[in-house]
Amino acid sequence: MSQDDYYEDYDEDAEWEEELEAEIEGDCPLDIGFYCDPTCPFWMGDGLCEIMIEEQAQDEKDYDSKHVHGEVCPVCGKALWCYEVKASELWTWDPSWHDPLIALKIFGPYDAPKGVIHSSGDVYHIWVGDDREEKLIRLIKEEK
Repeated sequence: MSQDDYYEDYDEDAEWEEELEAEIEGDCPLDIGFYCDPTCPFWMGDGLCEIMIEEQAQDEKDYDSKHVHGEVCPVCGKALWCYEVKASELWTWDPSWHDPLIALKIFGPYDAPKGVIHSSGDVYHIWVGDDREEKLIRLIKEEK
């Protein structure tokens, strides 16, 4: 097979469409997924889908009501917000658990400065960002 034959047989658009179909999930009433354009009644501009945004907001409310609470650090006694995270190690997020964008508000962007102040068992007293916002992270094995 020559290199020219390879390029003739390769359909880049078909491969991209298969990947796109695999990424589309949710409750789109039009069965077009969440890649809206101006012809979609749920389009919010810039490719945003109103339904997807509402689902993400509901997931964040669900996460906050079940997994965010005030707690006292077991090491230093400081009162902080505690975020429960389903993970076996710090700084990770299971994307099948809750929307990964929730992790952004907890851990900040990937390249944001962060660190551990101290820990006790599965509870970590951390700081995140240039302003060193402190919080507690409790690693959990299963959702309560």
